[in-house]
Amino acid sequence: MSDKVSREERKAEIRELVRELLKELDAEREAHDFLKFAEMQAEWSQATFGTDAERGPVGPLKHLGKEVQEALAHIDDPMEYVDCFFLVLDAARRAKIPANRLLELAFEKLEINKARKWSKPTSDDPVEHDRTGEERNSSEQTIREQCAKIAEDYGRSVPAARMFADRIAAAIRSGE
Repeated sequence: MSDKVSREERKAEIRELVRELLKELDAEREAHDFLKFAEMQAEWSQATFGTDAERGPVGPLKHLGKEVQEALAHIDDPMEYVDCFFLVLDAARRAKIPANRLLELAFEKLEINKARKWSKPTSDDPVEHDRTGEERNSSEQTIREQCAKIAEDYGRSVPAARMFADRIAAAIRSGE
């Protein structure tokens, strides 16, 4: 009887692993689509506004400020958000932050934000995270860097490795 239960448990574990793998494959496909779009946007931007060698990120960042005001004025217009998105991509690339790195950093920042404490929003005003004890812990950073290096060495997803490292660091902080 215990063999049958353990076999069923093992099947359930395998099904869960397959679900996780499929999720990761979907994320990689979506990342590929994002990177393809970023490449197309970069080609157009450089042909239209000058190469990255000719212009830095300041112009697109200043323009972003104007587009944010337009998005606030036309809050239901998705094209205003797209304008902001284009300018973020453009400024980051011109600051020598490639789209794939920007995406990796976005995954990292999401995990950082998940681990932070946030006050409950009471209006449409900005919500800030609790900054108590916010100095960066160098051992946590080292864990993240080591996991990312291992992932790169073995051809694995670097964002996934960084998320795993963030979970390890959070467990260390909480004393688990």
